Amino acid sequence: MKPNENLVTLPLHDLIKDILGDDSNGVMCAIITHNTAIILDVLLKDSTKWKVEFNNKDGEPLKEPILWRYSEWKSSNDTYTRQKLYAHKERVTRWIKDKNIDDLARAIVKETRMTIEVARPIAASVFRKGNVEVLNYLGLKKIITKEEEL
Repeated sequence: MKPNENLVTLPLHDLIKDILGDDSNGVMCAIITHNTAIILDVLLKDSTKWKVEFNNKDGEPLKEPILWRYSEWKSSNDTYTRQKLYAHKERVTRWIKDKNIDDLARAIVKETRMTIEVARPIAASVFRKGNVEVLNYLGLKKIITKEEEL
């Protein structure tokens, strides 16, 4: 706050309506000043209607705070969390598949003396078909199925 700056007192609900608009056709969030955010954060501490956000979803400080409608903030956070978990699950699935194919390719190289470049596409094709007996016959002793086994 600057010295000799004019101060205004108004009802909290009116201030939030001025920032976000009304409940039926307003915006879901809006950037607010740091001073406003600090004051609103205290006043809205236990609110289930509005939320002040100082950090992004990864916990890093935002350049400017955001005032959210609580339901929109919750939905946004839940969606972000689901997407992050899904992306991690997909990465792990790909790592497991790649590890199994690499192990099978090495086993094929060991048994047949072909190069790894030739064995890798064969391993990928055999692994895609998923016949455990064939995988075992080609020398893959253990198929990795969990992230902890990587």
